[in-house]
Amino acid sequence: MLKEFNKEFRYILPFSVKKNEISFIIFAIWTKDSKENKNHKTKYIEQIWLAIEYYANLLNKTVVLIGDFNSNKIWDYKHKSRSHTDVVNRLAEKVIYSAYHQYFNCGHGEEQHSTFFRYGDFQKRYHIDYGFVSGDIYKKLKNIKIDEAGEWIKYVDHVPLNVEFDI
Repeated sequence: MLKEFNKEFRYILPFSVKKNEISFIIFAIWTKDSKENKNHKTKYIEQIWLAIEYYANLLNKTVVLIGDFNSNKIWDYKHKSRSHTDVVNRLAEKVIYSAYHQYFNCGHGEEQHSTFFRYGDFQKRYHIDYGFVSGDIYKKLKNIKIDEAGEWIKYVDHVPLNVEFDI
């Protein structure tokens, strides 16, 4: 874990990954409501907004931000600022894009695959898990795969988002 880790973002963890000539920073992300403070102003995507502002200098490097963002453009109306679209645009300024959206050539809120089935209900399906990557890594993107809910739904309401690179 990087020394820059800020405990305020306890579910947005920055790690350094190095192997031979490969080196990048990965942010493991899980946004969630605060059970300790129900009036907390930074729920879900707003946590990521604040974290990317805090970690702005790290985002100038080769990075991957991946995990459960618990967010989608369809819920932008719930946020006056710091919305999903705001985060996507801020990352784009750093040349960091959703690998899924680039690979499938679709806009946010227009996803073809669901990564979350609320309470295991196939009628309440959303795309809320992401793998954002910097441009230099994206050039090495080989494949994106979203697992089928089938077996997974017995155990968890999310399905894996597999991002494969040719490195």
